Amino acid sequence: MKTKRTPAENQLRAYLKWCVNVKQLAPSTMATKRSVLGNFIIQTGIEDMSELTNKKLDRWIEKKALGQLGVRCNSTTIRTSVATIVHG
Repeated sequence: MKTKRTPAENQLRAYLKWCVNVKQLAPSTMATKRSVLGNFIIQTGIEDMSELTNKKLDRWIEKKALGQLGVRCNSTTIRTSVATIVHG
């Protein structure tokens, strides 16, 4: 049985489709976007991107910096990830 996608997962799929069709991003860029944004949705537990707040983003950044979400990330990696999330 298929699991139902959350609104955030549907929003991500629509955004990634737009990136390919409209922005015509390179496959390597798309792979990075897909990975960063997919992990962000999973790691924050956000069900809909309208739930994203500065507090939730700050908490996620803190967890990344402390290595609580796997490997500890340096500031450059975190800045790149945040730019992918915030600026698309």
